[in-house]
Amino acid sequence: MRLRAYKYRIYPSKKQSCNIRKACGCRRFVYNWGLEQKQLAYQQGKKLTAIDLANKLPDLKKKLPWLRTDSNAQSLQTTLRDLDIAYTRFFKKVGNFPTYKKKYRSKESFHVPQSFKVDHEDGTLKLPKIGNVKTIFDRIPKGKVRSITISMSRSGKFFASVLCEQDIEDPELKPVDPKTTIGVDVGIKSFAVCSDGRTFETPKNIRKVMSRIKFLSRQHSVKTKGGKNRERARLRLAREYEKATNRRNDFLHKVSHQLANENQVGTICVEDLNVKGMLKNHKLAGAISDCSWSEFFRMLSYKCKWRGIRLVKIGRFEPSSKLCPCGFKNDTLTLTDRSWTCPKCGQVHDRDLLAANNIRRFGLAKETTVGTTAEKLGELSGSNTEVKNREIHRS
Repeated sequence: MRLRAYKYRIYPSKKQSCNIRKACGCRRFVYNWGLEQKQLAYQQGKKLTAIDLANKLPDLKKKLPWLRTDSNAQSLQTTLRDLDIAYTRFFKKVGNFPTYKKKYRSKESFHVPQSFKVDHEDGTLKLPKIGNVKTIFDRIPKGKVRSITISMSRSGKFFASVLCEQDIEDPELKPVDPKTTIGVDVGIKSFAVCSDGRTFETPKNIRKVMSRIKFLSRQHSVKTKGGKNRERARLRLAREYEKATNRRNDFLHKVSHQLANENQVGTICVEDLNVKGMLKNHKLAGAISDCSWSEFFRMLSYKCKWRGIRLVKIGRFEPSSKLCPCGFKNDTLTLTDRSWTCPKCGQVHDRDLLAANNIRRFGLAKETTVGTTAEKLGELSGSNTEVKNREIHRS
C-alpha cells in the first residue's frame, strides 16, 4: 500500500473563509492547551496521553462554547494526537520540544479525518461545518481518500491536501551495477553535477525574487504596528516569499524527476550532508538555504523508491573533492579552488566533477555485494586509471 497526497487550490466564499480561519484558531488553541496540560502533568510526575486529553475536551467545550460551534470534534482530537506524537518524538531524541503556536507565525491548518466528500466532477469539497467549497482539480485523486488537510498560506490563499491510500506496491530495488550507477554532487555555484557529465545550474530567477524580498522587508519594518499599511506590506512580502518558494520547489521537482526517471540509472549515490551545521557559516548560510538540499534529497528519496532505484548515501567526511584517482589527497584544497592539478599524476581536476565521480566510487564500495571481489568491483567502478581519466575529463 502507498500513501499519496494531492494538493489543490480551493476558493471559499467570504463566510467559508471566516469559518476556516475560526477552525484554524480552534486547532491552535487546543494545541497550546494540550501542551500546557502535558507540561503541568510532567512537573507533577504524571503522564498524559492523547486519549487522556481527549477525555478532557468535553469539559473544555462547556467552558468555551465556541470550540463546539467553530470546529469539528474530530479535528480537535487529531490535533491532540499530533501533539502527543511531537512530545514522544522529543523524548526519543528524534525532534525538538514542541512549542506554543502563535498567530501569524505558524502554519494555519486543520485536519478533517472523516465526514467529508470529494466530488471532482462538480469541482467541490464538502467539509463539516463549512459546506461545499469550490476546488480546482488539476488531477483526479486516485485511491481511497483517508483524510483532508485544509491549510492557509501567509498570503491568504487556501489549499486542500487530499491523502489517498493506493493499492500499489513499490517495485523491488534494482541490483547494484557499476554500469548503471551515477554519483551526484550538490553545490552552490552549480546546484548538482553528475558523474556522467550532466550539470544542473542554480536558477537565477530565485535570486531576483530574493532581492525584491529584501526591499519589501525593509518597507514592512518601518510601518506602524497594528496599522493597515503594515498589513498591506506584510501581504506583499508574503506573496514574494510564496513566489520564491514556488519557483524553488518547481526547480527541485524537475531535477529530482529527471534523475529518478532515467531508464539507464539503477543506483544514485549522494553525500550525507550536515546542512544544519553548514548553516552556522553566516557567510554562506543564505546561499545554502536558497539551495534547499535537504528538500531535494527528500524528493529524490521517495521518487527513487517509486521507481525501484537504489539511493545510496556516503559518509559526510569522505574526501570527495580532494581525492585524486591515483590516490593522492589534496589537503590544502579550499572552497575558492574550483579546479586543481594533481602533483603526483599531473591530471587537472574539475572540483565538482571529481567529487561526483568519487561519490559514485564510494557508494559502490559501500554497496559491495557478497561474492564480488574488490578487484572486480574496482575495475567496474572505474578505479582503473584509464577509465577514471575518461570519466573525469568527460564534459
